[in-house]
Amino acid sequence: QPPTKRLSHAKLPARRGMAGKFAQVQPGGSLILAWQVKGKKVLVVGGGEVAAGRILNCLNADAKVSVVCPASGLNEEVAFRVAEQQVTHVDRVFEPTDLDDADMALVAIDDAAASTAIWKLCRERKVPANIADVPPECDFFFGSVHRDGPLQIMVSTNGKGPRLAASIRRFLAKQLPKNAGNAIETIGMLRTKLRRIAPNAEDGPNRMRWMTKVSDTYEWAEMCTLTEEDMDNLLLFYPANKAPPMDILVALRGGNDVTKLDVFDGSFGFSVGAPTSTRMASPTDTDAHQGPPLFNTTFSTHSVSPLYVGRQGLTPSRLERLTRRLRDTLVGDVVRGIQIALEATDTPSGQVGALRDVSIRRFQLETILGVGSSQDDEREAGIWIDICHEKATYAALLIPGSTNGGKSTAACFSKEDGEFDESRFLHLPLLLLRMPQSLRTVICEWLSTTFDCRVRRLAVGTRTLVSVMEDWFDVAGVPSIGPDLVLTLAFNVPLVPPSSEDADADEATLLLDEEGLRVLEVTIASSDLGRFWRYGKAHGAYKRANASRWGQDASERRRLAGGNVDDGWAWRQDDRRPMHALTEALARYLDHHLAFDLFHPGVRVVQISCGAFILAQSRLKLVKVGGEVREDVARAAWKFVTQLGARVGMS
Repeated sequence: QPPTKRLSHAKLPARRGMAGKFAQVQPGGSLILAWQVKGKKVLVVGGGEVAAGRILNCLNADAKVSVVCPASGLNEEVAFRVAEQQVTHVDRVFEPTDLDDADMALVAIDDAAASTAIWKLCRERKVPANIADVPPECDFFFGSVHRDGPLQIMVSTNGKGPRLAASIRRFLAKQLPKNAGNAIETIGMLRTKLRRIAPNAEDGPNRMRWMTKVSDTYEWAEMCTLTEEDMDNLLLFYPANKAPPMDILVALRGGNDVTKLDVFDGSFGFSVGAPTSTRMASPTDTDAHQGPPLFNTTFSTHSVSPLYVGRQGLTPSRLERLTRRLRDTLVGDVVRGIQIALEATDTPSGQVGALRDVSIRRFQLETILGVGSSQDDEREAGIWIDICHEKATYAALLIPGSTNGGKSTAACFSKEDGEFDESRFLHLPLLLLRMPQSLRTVICEWLSTTFDCRVRRLAVGTRTLVSVMEDWFDVAGVPSIGPDLVLTLAFNVPLVPPSSEDADADEATLLLDEEGLRVLEVTIASSDLGRFWRYGKAHGAYKRANASRWGQDASERRRLAGGNVDDGWAWRQDDRRPMHALTEALARYLDHHLAFDLFHPGVRVVQISCGAFILAQSRLKLVKVGGEVREDVARAAWKFVTQLGARVGMS
């Protein structure tokens, strides 16, 4: 009896309840492939604008292109490629023999009957064909393609909306860094170098595993900056299957020995040069009054919705239980088999050694800054999560906002005020993380699950950046010496509608987006800051003489400002707002000397750096020079983070 007869229906997998397990079939699409036509013979029938786009696509793919078209029908671009001998030109109309050695046929002529006849011949001879603007007579389509070196991104609508595909392609291209193709070139060079030092077939799995780790470790922008020396140094870590952070590679430039460096403290997932006793120190071994590492550390910023702590709150015994749960999560030892052997922690643990200790503590103002505050009793204590490995320590800080007597945002979800008990929630809206991306993901998920809160990456806007800068100078004073103040400005420029030539009917490849001013850095010497500050205080808010139409039109301002409600400078219209002396003076200066309107809704501040702090849309660093923190600097630092937390809580 044949084997197929012996297979009973009972042995087949049950289909009940499996509909949501697998991806649903969506008929009507196209199989999108990267067709390797290098050295293939491609026949192009026609010599107009559409044919020119087809020819360029094929030449970019190193195909051998033959163009069949009378010379009188060639447009300027096709005639140029013929004159430069980039293509082979046949000066006549199409004949069936032209298909004899063709691997692909592309037809772009206005004669519909002739196009159909050529398509039928291609079907008979099994030559893949594309007939421009006739989707039913196409074996494949040309999408709208973004090209940046080896990077190619295609958007296809299956011939239904060529112009829409071009618009989508332009939108996607603007989300990419301008040098995105360099990252791919770097990966290609690194793979080639790796094959030279590990050429054997049995090395294949190790090569693949290490290249995956490299790709996951570095950001796209970091990959673009890798030099030939960086790649050679990076390959030194291949035998140990490690991928060091970019800081290590930068420090190794110029022939430096990594074992002699003393500039890394483990903030980025790697620690070298420190004494063994220091690196091996556990949080439980440190002074109980030692505070979290707020200064001289770069944090990523996140916003957190109110944490649900229940009736009992965060008692010491509960903090101990939470600490054990977090440690179990990090080592992958979770009851019920969930999160066993977490992949997210593989990368850092391989570099910094085994996990030694985890602690969760509450902290007050004096534990960080070394000074007291009369408002400590009114302000909620923060939470410090300390994760200690053999060679590095990571930190997560949950920071309260400034006390304002207002209702917590959690209360907005209750139907009636009497149904809501705010004492069961902890309002710590600002989360600062010093850890690699893989560990960040685990910590954010653990916080969300444990406290029923939402954690998201924080992208603060112009209002928050400017406000915390001005608040700092209000409290700590304007410095007259030290590093300069640098404001990085970016521009939200509305797109100009594409012309009719921007996208043809066949979704042809378009050129890269036009170059333009994207970032402008404004530097104010520390010796000049005082003059700017005094001038702004004396002259108040600045208003340009010529009012623009967006001045009183909120919808137009919002359109120019973009999606972030923190941008657009609309808050300056509120007479009750605090006056930002330095910013107002800078706006006067730029308008007078450069005719540059700082307060245009399309202009936004994306980073501020000075000798005391660096604050960007999603990064924060407070700088401390020397040992002790001066009282004015301490209070400015506390106001800095709490005001930032307050603005996060309002968003």
